[in-house]
Amino acid sequence: MVAGNFLAIDVGKARVGVARSVAGTSLALPVKTLQVRPDGSELDELVGIIEESDPRAVFVGLPKLMSGKEGEAARMARSYARRLVRRLDTLPVHLIDERLSSADAHSKLRDAGVSTRRQKEMVDQLAAVAILTRALETLTQTGNLPGELVIIE
Repeated sequence: MVAGNFLAIDVGKARVGVARSVAGTSLALPVKTLQVRPDGSELDELVGIIEESDPRAVFVGLPKLMSGKEGEAARMARSYARRLVRRLDTLPVHLIDERLSSADAHSKLRDAGVSTRRQKEMVDQLAAVAILTRALETLTQTGNLPGELVIIE
């Protein structure tokens, strides 16, 4: 059993998907998709969601390349995670390898017959659900918060 609740974030150029766990379980649920704004003000709304949820930790997807190396999307996710840490004070934020989470989400939505237009609204939340599910599975197996702790120097 997983004690407490957790949040996961799938960061993209246009949207940020958010998912949360059900306290005391390994169940992850979609919460919201935020539109990325040029001024970064969606971060205010994200911080509000996080503070309202009062999680033990936040997991941010790190979209590595299939080779395991980090490209532009991973650099963007790292930067977003650092900005989030600066706003959250002492709440731990961990980067979680999320290779293929968005592709898997698209595939599941397509298989379920969801229209392409509707997929756009849902895919980021489902990718965040996949990130959180993976993190909760690892936490259950090891007893440790998975991923790379984001530290601001």
